[in-house]
Amino acid sequence: MPRVRVSTDFTDRVHFSADEIIELIEVARASGDIQTQVVFAISTMYGPRAGEIIAIRKADIHPKRQTIIIHTEKEGFKREHLIPTQIQPYIFQYGYPIISQNTLSTILHNVASVAGVSTVPRKSYHAIRHGLVNALKYESGFANDKISQFTGWREGGMTMSYARPFPFMPELDNEILANHPFVKYWEGKK
Repeated sequence: MPRVRVSTDFTDRVHFSADEIIELIEVARASGDIQTQVVFAISTMYGPRAGEIIAIRKADIHPKRQTIIIHTEKEGFKREHLIPTQIQPYIFQYGYPIISQNTLSTILHNVASVAGVSTVPRKSYHAIRHGLVNALKYESGFANDKISQFTGWREGGMTMSYARPFPFMPELDNEILANHPFVKYWEGKK
């Protein structure tokens, strides 16, 4: 059977550009709707899948530690991340009710419509995830292994498929968040 080569060139995937993500952030912040703001703060900061956003509950938010736990859809592992001060006002005041996939999709399409950003087929929260990966790699200059650890992607083929729960790596989070392409766009709560 022929071997499949996994591309590490993130530009060939459906994604929002960095400029489009910045537009989405600006519209979400200006919306005044806490649910919209939280969904976009989380999606643009950590790049979770839609199902991972929906799964976040109040118990996953730790104000004293200033962390958030994201339950991965693949293998059900937990990713714990630091919450940068720029998004803490949104993250800490939200109640995290159960929301549907349709509600999540509606939030994205409403914000994209106001921002004038296309949501052609397959341009969803996963496209934000891919856009974040592109920005981390090509704008912030992070290596694939750091991006993979931060986003919960398993780079490295079969070897990494046996890696088990993603350990909390505050040093990696601090490094990435200090150079994250979208953190500054969340400055000052609206």
